[in-house]
Amino acid sequence: MKNENDMIRGLFDDCLPDNEQIARMEQKIRCAHEEQKKMRSHGKMRLLPILAAALVMTVGISAIASAPAVKRYFFPGVGVVEIDGTVDTPPLYMLADQDCDSGTDFHCLYGYWYDNTAEVWITSQTRYEEIPADVLFGDTDGAVELMYVSSMEGDTTKLQSTYRVIYSDIAWEDAASGLPLGEHSVPFTRMAAEYRTYSIEDRGLRLELIPLTDDLTTFAAEISYLDGRGDISLNQKTHYLYQNPYDAMELIDAEGNTYPLKKMDDINIFSIHETPGAEIVGFHADYLSFVCDFSVDGESVTVELPLPDDGERMEMGLEFVFPDGVTRGRVRSVGYNTTLTEDLQIDRTQDFGGGYYAVVTDAVEQNGVQYWTELFYTDAYYAYLEEYLVEEIRSPYDRDDENNPMRPMYMISLMGLENAVQHVEHYIPDGNDTVTMKADFYSAIAYGNWNIDFTDTETGTAG
Repeated sequence: MKNENDMIRGLFDDCLPDNEQIARMEQKIRCAHEEQKKMRSHGKMRLLPILAAALVMTVGISAIASAPAVKRYFFPGVGVVEIDGTVDTPPLYMLADQDCDSGTDFHCLYGYWYDNTAEVWITSQTRYEEIPADVLFGDTDGAVELMYVSSMEGDTTKLQSTYRVIYSDIAWEDAASGLPLGEHSVPFTRMAAEYRTYSIEDRGLRLELIPLTDDLTTFAAEISYLDGRGDISLNQKTHYLYQNPYDAMELIDAEGNTYPLKKMDDINIFSIHETPGAEIVGFHADYLSFVCDFSVDGESVTVELPLPDDGERMEMGLEFVFPDGVTRGRVRSVGYNTTLTEDLQIDRTQDFGGGYYAVVTDAVEQNGVQYWTELFYTDAYYAYLEEYLVEEIRSPYDRDDENNPMRPMYMISLMGLENAVQHVEHYIPDGNDTVTMKADFYSAIAYGNWNIDFTDTETGTAG
């Protein structure tokens, strides 16, 4: 298989660029690719244009760039790419086939092939981590990683596991033919959607959707502040709306049917899990849920809180500002060995054997957006607390075993509270009469007009 440098050289043979032009072009490709890998490590997809396949602008031959055969595509983790349709080149990026899980014991959430590596996310009741690698993958270099275990929707008595399956050193021809997974295979197909975007602005935010498939069932999605502050990422839904934790974002077909958009990975790719009954014509959301994680850049704000007497609580009303200098948080109350809800008193001693500290933080509204956060101890206190905690090694499938009351854990609760969340953790006195905690993330809920008509040419652009 040709690599990207070979593909670029072949493309420009007829234009006869000199060696210096080719060297500059290849250097830009390497630098852009390395920068994109750094960005992906933050779990956020950036629209960084990367020179690849048939990108011709750097050598100044605009005649080819403007030719009708050149088309633009967007590849997650890569960026916007121009490809010359008259040149026979291998695919740069492929998605798992939509029907790859037909007749299997797993459900395929998302899969892609890029740069000789393929990755697939699946859910299944089969415990794939217990199956030998040679049975799952044969001679193919593959590995399976158990991500988490959860109750099945509609039947909480049953458990299903979510797995990340990674294939290494895979040529595109092999991915297209199908990669082995037990008795089945996962085929990949070339992404066909040409680059275009749909966007909407409200509440000081901009939502941008980039179709990854021509049938408009899979999107790369980005959210950003109009004033440019912060590095935020979309969620599928938020646990801060526990009374109504539905999937906020959905697609609408021409017959009015709706399909919830599910987040596929730690990058912002969303897709529906069923074949639509008619053409997809629009996007709807009652709200957008997004997060900002300042800890990625090592940033946080510390808050000094009082330590009440044993079994007592204290009202606070203490405000603080996140590292972006704009977003605010508020501590409503704190308690030592007592919960802080008005109408729900629960003894947590059985869960926290040495005692516990509880903090209630308010949801703070700014510009029509609700900001939620929880406070955690600083690293220094966690290091002190570690001496008293008991590590447990147990299977994620063991849900009924009795828990050690000194195991590392924390609890969050919304019950008995209005627009606030309670965070409870182990607390062992360290001789101080205050507790230092930090805030290094927030979750936000932006209600508003989040509707996009895909048939309206004003909301969609060709990029």
